[in-house]
Amino acid sequence: MHAMRLLARGEQLKLSELRLPPPAPGELLVRVEACGVCRTDLHLIDGELPDIPYPVTPGHEIVGVVIGAGAAEMRFAIGDRVGVPWLAWTCGECPYCLAGQENLCIRARFTGYSRDGGYAQQVLAAAILFAPVGALIPTALAAVRPGGRVVCAGIHMSDVPGFPYRLLWGERSVASVANLTRADGEEFLRLATRLGLAATVERFALEDANRALERLRSGALKGAAVLEMPGN
Repeated sequence: MHAMRLLARGEQLKLSELRLPPPAPGELLVRVEACGVCRTDLHLIDGELPDIPYPVTPGHEIVGVVIGAGAAEMRFAIGDRVGVPWLAWTCGECPYCLAGQENLCIRARFTGYSRDGGYAQQVLAAAILFAPVGALIPTALAAVRPGGRVVCAGIHMSDVPGFPYRLLWGERSVASVANLTRADGEEFLRLATRLGLAATVERFALEDANRALERLRSGALKGAAVLEMPGN
């Protein structure tokens, strides 16, 4: 299959041939239909995340169809349409996992970072957007009511500038979110369906991933960038 791979820090992605191993027990093989392009992918390419396992396939906002499954009973069947998020695997044994906080798992693995992601025709998977710009936090605080909360979901964010205390006063708060749990994703999808949310996207072919990333880096994107796989 074809994949856009990051071979070394600071390089552009290279269109490569890649053969995935058969899905292990508890894993799915997914034919990728589309993959979102996220600023975290730029942080990966720029070497701003620790312990990057080169070479790696970026991409963690994946939609696709199950085409294979490992030898274990699972909730998904061949032909099911599925999504694959940032949180790829958790241990299920550490204090955080046992407390229902798998998003804080000390041994967690992440799609498109510690595992190959969705800038590819296939991927192995376990079965509130906020721009990562610190300068937006004072602006957001100024817009929320007393008792309101500004939640920062970015994995990497630029520094937060100083701001007057009056923006925080009135029991306003600022919090971060670490990765989200898989249950959070399922709850959000049910909510998005009920509300009829529609996304604004710019579509790119897989081999145009570098152009999509440059448009993201420069701020030229209108909405979100999505890589579409050949044949879909």
